[in-house]
Amino acid sequence: MDVTAPAHPHKVIACREYNVIVPFVCHRCGNCCRRYEPIIELELLPEIARSLGEPIDVIQNRLGADSLSHSAGHPTDCCFLHPRHSGCIIYEVRPTDCRQFPPLTGVGTGAVDCPGYREYSRVLNEFTCSPEHLRQGRSAAAGGQRQIPPHARRDVLRTLTNAKASAPFLQVFEEMNG
Repeated sequence: MDVTAPAHPHKVIACREYNVIVPFVCHRCGNCCRRYEPIIELELLPEIARSLGEPIDVIQNRLGADSLSHSAGHPTDCCFLHPRHSGCIIYEVRPTDCRQFPPLTGVGTGAVDCPGYREYSRVLNEFTCSPEHLRQGRSAAAGGQRQIPPHARRDVLRTLTNAKASAPFLQVFEEMNG
């Protein structure tokens, strides 16, 4: 089974006359795992068992208990969320749904207090909703086709500053946008 996903989920937007890649950068706070029942692909069970050093039946029992709790209307945190440091204990072999969080359409993320998604949204809104484009009744995303030209880098950095992008976000943004 292929579980490869991009290192950072992202969305490419056209911004004025150039394209910008806006990444989602996980802050590893664990909020997306609160009151969450993971959907585990059967093919992943051996990898998860190996990474935890536990038999597959123990993993299945954990997942079964989570499922019962959720179906009874008492959602619990994901059984793979570390109770003290709020990190995923199977992060390297996490299931597809977890790898694809958040859906970059904004659908389904409202119930989760995710600092990474809030940052992603701020940056995306800052790039696509500039006041001059709003006054003209059009989105900045209706524009261009090329990477950020060198003369526009200052504008891009100003936009990221206005969006209050964190240092880790800026680092990933630079890596993805060259």
